[in-house]
Amino acid sequence: MIVLDLSLPNGFGLEMCRQIVKVHPEIRVIVFTAVGDPDLAQRSVEVGASAFVSKLEGNRHLLSTIKRLCADPG
Repeated sequence: MIVLDLSLPNGFGLEMCRQIVKVHPEIRVIVFTAVGDPDLAQRSVEVGASAFVSKLEGNRHLLSTIKRLCADPG
């Protein structure tokens, strides 16, 4: 599992997610960002993210998402 912050230098966060999932489809990627944009959440899923978590929702939401994905074998 990878928690990927979209605030990467050069703005390549979504492309990084796409590449990770393409090369290692067994790895789950959680996109983590300070933006709460529903369109960005949709684009994240479209490139292969298993989940999208806004930093605005707090750390508990990230932790619960990690636990949920670890418990789900699929």
